[in-house]
Amino acid sequence: MRKIYLTLTAGIVALSTSCQPKYEGNDAFQVEPLKDILAPIKVGAAIDNWTLRNDQNMALFSRHFNSATCENSMKPIETERAQGVLTFDTPDRVVDFVLGNKGAVMRGHCLIWHSQCPDWLTEDSTQVFKRMKEHIFAVMNHYKGKVYCYDVVNEAIDDGRGFLRNSQWLRVAGEHFIDSAFVYAHQADPDALLFYNDYGLNNPAKREKCYQLVKGMLERGIPIHGIGMQGHYNVNMDYNTVDESLTRFEELGVLIQFTELDIAGGGPDRRRQRQQQQDQMAGLGGYSGDGGLAAPELTEEQKARQDSLVTEAYKKFFAVVKKHKKSIHTITFWGLADNYSWLNSRSRQNAPFLFDGEYKAKSAYFAVRDLWRSKD
Repeated sequence: MRKIYLTLTAGIVALSTSCQPKYEGNDAFQVEPLKDILAPIKVGAAIDNWTLRNDQNMALFSRHFNSATCENSMKPIETERAQGVLTFDTPDRVVDFVLGNKGAVMRGHCLIWHSQCPDWLTEDSTQVFKRMKEHIFAVMNHYKGKVYCYDVVNEAIDDGRGFLRNSQWLRVAGEHFIDSAFVYAHQADPDALLFYNDYGLNNPAKREKCYQLVKGMLERGIPIHGIGMQGHYNVNMDYNTVDESLTRFEELGVLIQFTELDIAGGGPDRRRQRQQQQDQMAGLGGYSGDGGLAAPELTEEQKARQDSLVTEAYKKFFAVVKKHKKSIHTITFWGLADNYSWLNSRSRQNAPFLFDGEYKAKSAYFAVRDLWRSKD
């Protein structure tokens, strides 16, 4: 009798669970996790100390994301502002939080970059490779076994007619600094996956430069495992160019990640609005400069238009991703929700993510979900 009772109870529980209505609201903490929708592709977010100061941010990450990148705190100027003085307090907290989430992984960003680079790294041509190696080893040894991949070199390709950016690294160390950085990174942690990372790789000219750079490295036996396409896109661009870049990079047989995804645009140019505010205040005898002025709010009509344009752009982007899903390892958004983005400033306002500033799933989230679940 006890066995029959248990069987009946289990059946009733299963039946009641299956009959529960599917959640149809837009609460970001209730909708289906993005990481489950896009699996097995990892879904990442750029986070940092600001994330850990807000319980909602941490909860949003834990529900929807299973990969993370430190937005700033792992960059050279942050980890070793003065030679030999290492600072890992903030990235340590981020890494501990991320790895405390089941199945989540941590990316390293970045080891070598022309920006946010302390002067001591490149000021002496006789010491530049020694210092590069010591910095790379210091960071990677500290995070060995915790950070599974790194953007080893960031944004080294020239946007114009040149091949490599005319950076302090190129001027002091020469073009071999890229190969050397990857060799040192592999020596520091042979298990880490190593990426070249850059923006604008949907641009045909820059795409080809990146292809030739990585192809040459592979031919020389340099340990490079993947290309990071940053993905700072906008509502007006042609997403066929992303498709073409993925097709080209697939020829190399390396991993491909979108490492800094956001989609800008759709809102009005607020610079004109701000000028009108300044003119009005000046006419009233008030302060005519930029300071102290509140950022103009978007009207409901403007917000709706922006939401529509961003949604359509995400549909185009993820249609391309779906076409190439076997080649794409990770998609990292350069933020969590619209309330914090490097794109937003006093002169412009964007809504670049799938979740808004009030932690609601936007129409772009539902469009991505439905597109991904639809039959090919």
